[in-house]
Amino acid sequence: VLNTSQKIVPPLMTILRHESGIDSQANNLRERCLDVIQIIENVVCTHDPYDMNSKDSDGISSDGNGIVPSAFFERNEISWRGRIKPENAKEAYDNVSNAASNLIEAIAVDFWGTLNPNDMNSAMETKSPIVQDIFNNLIALKQVPLWAKDNKEKYYHPRDRNGKLLRNRYTTARVEDAVSTYVEACDVAAVSVCSVLSKLSETLCETGHLPAISQAAHINLILSTATQHAAHANYLGWGMAEIVERRNENNNDSFEFKNVWPYWMDKSECVLNSFTLDGMFILTAPNMSGKSTIMRSAAAAALLTNSGLCAPLEKGSKIPRFDNIFVRGASSDIPSENKSAFGAEMQDIAALLRACGDQSLVFVDELGRGTSPTDGAALAGAVLEEMSERGMKGVFATHLHSILELPLTEKAIANIVQKRMETSEDSWMYKIVDGVCTDSMAFKTAAKFGIPERIIERAKGLSSHVTTPVYDSTRMSSS
Repeated sequence: VLNTSQKIVPPLMTILRHESGIDSQANNLRERCLDVIQIIENVVCTHDPYDMNSKDSDGISSDGNGIVPSAFFERNEISWRGRIKPENAKEAYDNVSNAASNLIEAIAVDFWGTLNPNDMNSAMETKSPIVQDIFNNLIALKQVPLWAKDNKEKYYHPRDRNGKLLRNRYTTARVEDAVSTYVEACDVAAVSVCSVLSKLSETLCETGHLPAISQAAHINLILSTATQHAAHANYLGWGMAEIVERRNENNNDSFEFKNVWPYWMDKSECVLNSFTLDGMFILTAPNMSGKSTIMRSAAAAALLTNSGLCAPLEKGSKIPRFDNIFVRGASSDIPSENKSAFGAEMQDIAALLRACGDQSLVFVDELGRGTSPTDGAALAGAVLEEMSERGMKGVFATHLHSILELPLTEKAIANIVQKRMETSEDSWMYKIVDGVCTDSMAFKTAAKFGIPERIIERAKGLSSHVTTPVYDSTRMSSS
């Protein structure tokens, strides 16, 4: 436990100082928190208030015989019982206890017909004749008791909270006075409890304990969040990757993903991918083969790891720290800002180029598809070249295969790694492997989503009239 504490406490204190904006040392914070605990425990009820075996028990009033409905006592006491130790508002608590006893006695005599509340066997009523009016907070009878024929005149109709006579209810002066006294005592007790808690707050402020309380609250939030994250990560099968520092002699700043999978899917339903991200991947693949999915998976795993959290990958993964992570996916037009889809795309890329460098992780998906294939491929190639020359790491996915034929600079080519999504006999394997794929499998995808067969066959016939670039495998041979 001591070794674990020595590993956890220093980084926890670093996070705490950052989050709270208050400088503090672990031992000093511990002592201040113990002082705060002592002050609070002298006032606040810290145990089960309804434990009758405790000297500080603070249970709701009860007669034990069902003379007064328990719901009536709960309605009037639940809001303030169990918040402070009774001795801190002894007078108010005693007044409620006395008022409750008087109320029980008055109801036992006038409503149940007994002369001794402790001996309900002598009661004239065999089952409860009482009606509780929740809205008006009173207790009454539905009718005058038959056994009270000699004293019928003492029973009368009570009034509701608006002063209106309740003609279908009956009470007596003794019961009405007892109810009024009890309710008033409860109101005073509620005010007293709030006053005690307010005074406690003032004491904590005046004695300079607020910083310790604030930091304790931050620690509780951090630890509870970490605990819940770890528990859920274990349930999902997520692992903890190693964070490696950059520019060390023993590492090459490469990402090593071991069996990564999409964070939104169950591990058992996924194809796991392992790869080393040691440059800028140019990823070519058919439609529906998982290009975008593997990019999102890698981006999420890297972000979670750099945040000190578990991620959807297995132990043995190594991820360096980065200063920026940039994910650029498909976009649509934004008419309200006078932007076409391509305009929004270019704005995103401009932001990427301003913000990212050789310490950044970038993911760019199908850049240039919002304009003509020729111009789109040229722009995409130029952006890929710029990112590669700057030493960025990430994935650049594209269907514009003519990019592979562009005469990029040697410096850019040295940082580019050709990857593809594996296929087998016109089926998707969802695995990233080395190489280039120039088959989009567009016709198979179209058929999968309901395009009529005659249109697909016509498209195949027309495809012979579309110029297709011939891939030269020596163009980026250095990768």
